[in-house]
Amino acid sequence: DDGEGVKRLRELLEDLIDHLLRADKRAWNRIIDTQKDIVDKSRSPKAPKDLPDLKLEIDNLDKVLRETEESFEPFLKELGGNLGKVMSSLLVVVESMLKAGGEDLVLEMMKEKVDSLMGRVLIKLVENKIKTIQTVQPR
Repeated sequence: DDGEGVKRLRELLEDLIDHLLRADKRAWNRIIDTQKDIVDKSRSPKAPKDLPDLKLEIDNLDKVLRETEESFEPFLKELGGNLGKVMSSLLVVVESMLKAGGEDLVLEMMKEKVDSLMGRVLIKLVENKIKTIQTVQPR
């Protein structure tokens, strides 16, 4: 099941990137065509173009980027859910280590040894959880 989930995420990401590239290319092609129409009026004699038309096409680049960014939201939610599952299991293991070896000592040792993004994320989750537990417990 996990292999299928990863495969599904990979396919979704490939589709999103393909969509991003096609949308970006279309937007830039419209800018190029508009610029060519401005320079050579014979290209589109029934629909002459000028600088405001070019500005409109350039402004559309931002719209294309925002729409593409929004299309990544479902993927990021799914990825976050999958990361949450993995991290919650690791968090339980690390919490056990902290309880057995002392929070401060084990946390400092982990910080010294960890050299990957996932490890740093895990440490940050542990630190946040420790802070949450400390603020909830009355002193």
